[in-house]
Amino acid sequence: MKLSELGEKKIVSALTKGLYTRDFVTLSAGLDDAAAIHRLGEEIVFTSDIMFESSHFPQGMKPEEIGWKAAAANISDVAAMGARPIAFLASFGLPPSLDLSYVRAISRGINDACRAHQCPFVGGDTKKAGELTICGSVIGACPSKSALLRRGNARHGDVVCVTGNLGDAACGAQILLKGKKLNPQADKKLLRAFLKPRAQIKAGLALSSLGAEIAGMDITDGLFYSANEIATASGCGIRIHESMLPFSEEARKFAHSILRASPVRILEWGEDYELLVSMRRKDFPRAKAAVEAAGGRLICIGEAIRETTVYLDGEKVDVHGYDAFLAKR
Repeated sequence: MKLSELGEKKIVSALTKGLYTRDFVTLSAGLDDAAAIHRLGEEIVFTSDIMFESSHFPQGMKPEEIGWKAAAANISDVAAMGARPIAFLASFGLPPSLDLSYVRAISRGINDACRAHQCPFVGGDTKKAGELTICGSVIGACPSKSALLRRGNARHGDVVCVTGNLGDAACGAQILLKGKKLNPQADKKLLRAFLKPRAQIKAGLALSSLGAEIAGMDITDGLFYSANEIATASGCGIRIHESMLPFSEEARKFAHSILRASPVRILEWGEDYELLVSMRRKDFPRAKAAVEAAGGRLICIGEAIRETTVYLDGEKVDVHGYDAFLAKR
């Protein structure tokens, strides 16, 4: 069967089946945003994300923005586990036709993102390639297994939350890719959300510090896709309430005026670097206080339910999100 007929989730399942492991491996490949091993009294978290010019770096992105995004995407996976980033590595596939100044600008962008997230850029590799390719890796750490924000931690009755506004980055992508504009001030804000996303490290650390059983992942592939990932891993469902979804004024205006659609439609495109989390209702007040004390937000958008389905209000929703092999958004 061709990979184009399977989609990324089935491919990952096939590649990770029967992998060699050891007793110190806490989370093996394919289960969460990152893998984890227990070492020297804490959980060491590992993640890797590869990006290609043809599918990840649209025309109009500056090289510094390419570097920033390559780093932030990896760091976000560590944030989604409730871990602190320790180090970033990048392996580059570089066409010989690229100018050195362009490649140095990409490296500066990576370094800027690493500095902003307090995650040292410590090295990597370079090879000749047919198109610009960046494979990033991040190592992180979490105090204990119980502190990890695992996808499978959700339970029926949980409060489901996000850590910030949704949809700004998707609108920014439309501005960059299709030239659809609202007004200069709004366009600048929406473009920044797409080109210079920030990983929610502080929010993730605040949640993991509570010692509560919290499920989490980032929303880069779409809200409903991410909700389905948590629901599937946890054996429950999630109901999201449209009236509770946090959209910025700019995203609402862009959706209505430019796209002629409900802002809910822009959630299908992903690119949000916020976290989606699920926690016991009794833990929500202190979780909200902890995230706010760290300078963030925790916004309730729904609840976990018994039925293993994702709903928007009373209707089942498309949970496919972005898939690199099916190329569906």
